[in-house]
Amino acid sequence: PAMSARQRRKQQQPKLQQHHEVKPDKTEQASSGSGFLSWRSSFALTCLVAIAAGYFTYRMNSRMWENHIHFSHLATIEREMFLTSELGFYYSFFKQVVEAPTLFDGVRLLLSDTLSEHPDTINALRRFNLYPELCIGAMYRVYAGLAQQFGWHTRDCYQVNRGSDMPPVQSCEGIGEPMYFYVEVVYLLSGLTAAGLALLASYARPEDRPCPLSGVIATVGYLGNHRECTRVQWTPTLRESFSFPLLVLHQICLLNFLRRGGTEERPKSVAVLLLAGSALLFLLPWQFAQFALLVEAGALLCAHALGYLGHRLTRLAMLALLLALALAFALQFGNVMLVSSLLCSALLTALPLLQLHQLISRLAPMCIAAPALPVLWLCCTLLAKAGLAWLLGAEQDSHMWDILLSKLSAGRTFHSMMYTCAKEFDFYDPQSLIELSKTLALPAGLASLAYVCYRVAALVIARSRQYRARLVLGRPEPPVCVPAESPGVDAASVTLACQLVGFGLLAGLIMRLKLFFTPLLVLHAAALPMPAANRLRLPALLLLLCASGWQGSANYAAEMSISGEYSDWHTEQLVYWIRDSTKPGESFAGTMPVTATVRLVADRPIVNHPHYEDAGMRARTKQVYSMYSHLSLADWSRTAKSLSVNYTLLVKGYCRRGPAQCRIYLSGQRLKIQTRLSCANSWPAGRTSCGLI
Repeated sequence: PAMSARQRRKQQQPKLQQHHEVKPDKTEQASSGSGFLSWRSSFALTCLVAIAAGYFTYRMNSRMWENHIHFSHLATIEREMFLTSELGFYYSFFKQVVEAPTLFDGVRLLLSDTLSEHPDTINALRRFNLYPELCIGAMYRVYAGLAQQFGWHTRDCYQVNRGSDMPPVQSCEGIGEPMYFYVEVVYLLSGLTAAGLALLASYARPEDRPCPLSGVIATVGYLGNHRECTRVQWTPTLRESFSFPLLVLHQICLLNFLRRGGTEERPKSVAVLLLAGSALLFLLPWQFAQFALLVEAGALLCAHALGYLGHRLTRLAMLALLLALALAFALQFGNVMLVSSLLCSALLTALPLLQLHQLISRLAPMCIAAPALPVLWLCCTLLAKAGLAWLLGAEQDSHMWDILLSKLSAGRTFHSMMYTCAKEFDFYDPQSLIELSKTLALPAGLASLAYVCYRVAALVIARSRQYRARLVLGRPEPPVCVPAESPGVDAASVTLACQLVGFGLLAGLIMRLKLFFTPLLVLHAAALPMPAANRLRLPALLLLLCASGWQGSANYAAEMSISGEYSDWHTEQLVYWIRDSTKPGESFAGTMPVTATVRLVADRPIVNHPHYEDAGMRARTKQVYSMYSHLSLADWSRTAKSLSVNYTLLVKGYCRRGPAQCRIYLSGQRLKIQTRLSCANSWPAGRTSCGLI
């Protein structure tokens, strides 16, 4: 009998493969490095590896900090003087909270800060990301109260003789000393970083059970490349010391969110709340945290565009990040920098673009639809950022664009040079790549990335062919789940790989941001996403462990051998002079490292400080630094009066062409008697403290 057109079409239709996620069977798991263990045994062993990694890292960082400056034998004033620039500025707020009569008084001092930007009163919690100092200060007050109530012995004090030319000082050590307590909390957090990386590496592969061997490799790789992963051992009070451990926690929550949700299932509300809560904790301590979450948002969009992440799950992730940003904005008392940030613009533009991408994916093959989403998102984010900044009149992060333009072109400004003159904001050092190659972190990490890219490319090609076949048959709707031809790669793997690429670009532009790139590179090297059934995977992991341990032990020994003493008698004399010769309400202006020391050690108001993420403060700092130009003494006097400056701290070393370039210095030397200029020149090493009366 004659067949209808519909019957003929049905008979000619090729059988398309059903797309679903497949789990490796038990035989595959047996060769994955942990298949000979039960799930409980693998989980227990992974937890032991994480605990050991965290404790060893905590002890190592504490030891290096002690070796670096002989911390235990320093007096309190010497310890505070060592924390220069940002280090001392942030610690001064912890000192305020601890020394206030009550915790409520300490919070009030942060909300009404009169020392940081004299003569203005500012909300320090809104401006300076000070929740770590507030929380640690509250913890210390509770601990000190309990120790006093129960009679605990918390510190030992003794006298240190510093030589014939310096008076002896009293030095105290123990957890009852405020700075000891503060630093111990920081290094406990650094231990959580290593523990979190071990857990991430163990669960990074899409398998039913964790792989403890990957956790061991991640720990060895992190410790062997420690100087490339962090600088917490030298600069414990920087914002990244608090924020990066919380980023690792957020990545664990992200991995749980993606694995629980899959491509079609609805994730539990607990997973969404954990994702938002961990992002909030990561945002609060550090103003640069927004760039890491920006890269994460882009990685999630790329995973969605490639078909590894469902529409609903991607939308929930964006809403969770947006919720975290809104809560951070509220907890920072309406910090405009968060609203006008690239992260806010990126999240707001991602939500409508997800709807648009559903239409594009039906009208175009995957080879066109996949790159269309991230390209459109990037363009719309930049336009939305410019629009929000213009609408709100926000210029808090304009110096970031100055830094970027100064790196990509010859254009320079005063503010960009304040950053680019520092090594941390230079381009990525090629020597770091050599060091990473010696421990095989770079080759193994790139090999893992290449494997993921290969699987993704194969998926895109297969999807494009399926689209053409469906288009011929009149059914152009693309499949919605990951096909089974992508073993060892899932939404979490693709998201981590995209983040590695994004962090690599950031580290290439600003070397300070390599703290995002290097740990994630070590994580990729330890995960090694080879198919579980591949018998070469276990020998490859063991080879990587041996190579990393061999070179890493040499790097560890070299880092532990660094030792020194700290002493700065000239700055100490300056502090004593300020304490004895000036009144508590008189203000100081000078270079940012010096003013931070004045605020912390001498407890005097300052007019400029190292926190540079405010347009008004950048303008004020430029005015203060004009004293190192050819500005005359009379012109500087007018500038100082407009800023309500009582004392100017002049560091001769900032005169690049010698003291002759600084006319203020010469005028002060010639006219310090005729003009009412009192100068304390008793300390050499280039420091002159002049009081404009």
